[in-house]
Amino acid sequence: MSSFYRVNIILKHNYCWTTLTELFKDYNLQIDIVGTKICINTEQLEKIMLVKANNRSAVFSFLKEFKRSSSKRCVLGFFPLNKYKNLFLSIIRMEYRGCIDALIYEYNVIMQKQYVYDGFEHWLLIVPSKTTIKNLKLDIGRETLIKKLRVSLISPYELLAYFGKSEVLTSKEREAIFLSYHKGFLDWPRRENLDNLSQILGITKPTTLEHLRKGLKKLVFTSICMNYFDWYHILKDKQLIFS
Repeated sequence: MSSFYRVNIILKHNYCWTTLTELFKDYNLQIDIVGTKICINTEQLEKIMLVKANNRSAVFSFLKEFKRSSSKRCVLGFFPLNKYKNLFLSIIRMEYRGCIDALIYEYNVIMQKQYVYDGFEHWLLIVPSKTTIKNLKLDIGRETLIKKLRVSLISPYELLAYFGKSEVLTSKEREAIFLSYHKGFLDWPRRENLDNLSQILGITKPTTLEHLRKGLKKLVFTSICMNYFDWYHILKDKQLIFS
């Protein structure tokens, strides 16, 4: 049976656009890459990203600095996502060669996520072999300063969670969560009690709670996986993950 590995890397890539975030330390500028499109023929790549800061002026200033930093970089569009206008969805275009994406693209990497904060790039990779990890680490190390690298096994169920698939729940867990939501058992205050909920499900109260807790734990875990970098600072502050 083959194994898959979760690879967390924190690195600093000098002369890359990500170092611009250091200029906005006081504004808590954070960038979460939503998606990346690589155009080999034109040697360009485009990124869809969430840009957040303490205020919208910092976001505008960052995008302006991004465009000014190189003639091969441009902002294709940006859209406010909240009423405070300090969270933007932005689409950027830049040169393909010389970036970490180019290295990763040439390796057997199943999935990747990227988060940028304070000049450091935080990468989450899913890789199918230790040999690939070893070679990728060597190549990345030639181009960047690797602050931290951690490798751990990942289960098939965790892979499903990363992609947000409902198959992580059993049929009983789905049924218990669905009914508890629609009947108001999860509301505060509750609109339904455990006795009635267990009767509807046709199982005992302890079994109902077991399905609910196991299912909710899986859903929370799925949320963490799908939005890893949103949770990163919370987990780091609580010393639950490496720094």
